[in-house]
Amino acid sequence: MGCVMSIDKSAVPYYVLLVDEHMHYKLNERREIIGEPSDDLIAFAKANGTRFSVDVSAWDRVAKDLGLSPIERERHCCYLLIKGQESDDELQRLIDM
Repeated sequence: MGCVMSIDKSAVPYYVLLVDEHMHYKLNERREIIGEPSDDLIAFAKANGTRFSVDVSAWDRVAKDLGLSPIERERHCCYLLIKGQESDDELQRLIDM
């Protein structure tokens, strides 16, 4: 019988937020900051993620926590990494990056 992998969903980076060249964050599905993304995860996000602005109400708490002004929210971008069909192995690779 094979081993079943259990993924900690709160540890999966759903988003990579690039504030400036020195401030980068990875966030989970609930938009909680779970750390700083590696260079590999940033490269993956830029190559494969869906880019969008954080200038929407769903990002108000994150913007407030980071002290982003309305102008900064318009300028900075975020990448959505999860499409919804990822396998546990693919989710684990994102965690490991």
